[in-house]
Amino acid sequence: MHLHTLLYNKCSTLAITAIGLLLATACSHVSRNGLIDGRWRLHEIHSKATQTDAYYTAQKKYVLNDRIYWSFQLDLLQITSALAHNGQTNKTFARFNYEGDKLAVYSPYAHLYDHDIPITDPNISLESVGIRGHEAKFRIVRINSSSLILCSDMDSLVFRKLH
Repeated sequence: MHLHTLLYNKCSTLAITAIGLLLATACSHVSRNGLIDGRWRLHEIHSKATQTDAYYTAQKKYVLNDRIYWSFQLDLLQITSALAHNGQTNKTFARFNYEGDKLAVYSPYAHLYDHDIPITDPNISLESVGIRGHEAKFRIVRINSSSLILCSDMDSLVFRKLH
């Protein structure tokens, strides 16, 4: 073999490898949310009768058949359900902030087929998917690779992670 053929083959292999690595790293993102990243299925909602109650025993609602999912990625939360829950569709997006044992959900908007609408109408309730009002602040009681429990002033939400 000629020297220039060997050099050409090595350069070609090196170029293909470099392009492959560049594409692999360009299309991925680094998780900044730790265990909360991914898709969670809401199983139960436990509610208090009033904020001053010590326990979430006033109402226990099994929502497994409602097929409610919370999906966390980067700083976007997607909430989907089997039925319309935001006054228009079965899909809501919101921003979230996850720090330590705190989770804040804010700025929800209804996702329509060709555009999004901010949810600002006080008559539109997201309570059926675990959010009272248009913002929610949760304390993370448990989080691991398979379960998540969030507690607000009025509700405790029990999730299982989908793998």
